[in-house]
Amino acid sequence: MTILIRLSNFFNSITKNYRTKKNITRKNKFNFNKSKIFTLDGEFEYSNEKYQGKSFFRKMTNNKLEKKIAEIIMKNPHVNIVTIYRIGSNYIDMELLDDEKYYFCSRSEIIKLMLPVKNFLQEIGIIYIDWKPDNMGISKSKKKLKLFDFDASGIINLKTKKWKNKPPKLFAYRQSIEKGMKTPIEIDNYVFKKGLN
Repeated sequence: MTILIRLSNFFNSITKNYRTKKNITRKNKFNFNKSKIFTLDGEFEYSNEKYQGKSFFRKMTNNKLEKKIAEIIMKNPHVNIVTIYRIGSNYIDMELLDDEKYYFCSRSEIIKLMLPVKNFLQEIGIIYIDWKPDNMGISKSKKKLKLFDFDASGIINLKTKKWKNKPPKLFAYRQSIEKGMKTPIEIDNYVFKKGLN
């Protein structure tokens, strides 16, 4: 997991903040001035290296499917999906999002923002599956809520809507199959509803 903070843990415990729609941040402000590297052994490191003058998030990965998905996203940007900067032999560099900021909004607001993202991804052949608030972060420039972390996703054939590259069979995927979902679209739609409700 690439996430430092699990936003979903706060949905039930701090309901009053959703009603008032307050943003609460940690005492230590998120540092957008240093690049953040997630290593293969699951540790975070920081670097002064920049991409075109911007700090970035580097995910070290040997996952070919995740890199293939990153290529598709790079060619098909969306305002609520993390921007991919470059893909290397064993890493993906992307926009640095503030995933340590507690972004309080109602579940209905998150669904309203992310439903078009799900539909967009399906249209370009990506079945995200890992729908949960802790796979979202806030962009520095436009303060947009953005989706990231595609290591549990798969790719479908755009004509047949069948798997071209199956995702790893993690919990959400397995659970949707157990609940009777058969097609990739059904699986994604089920997990979206379950993960964000």
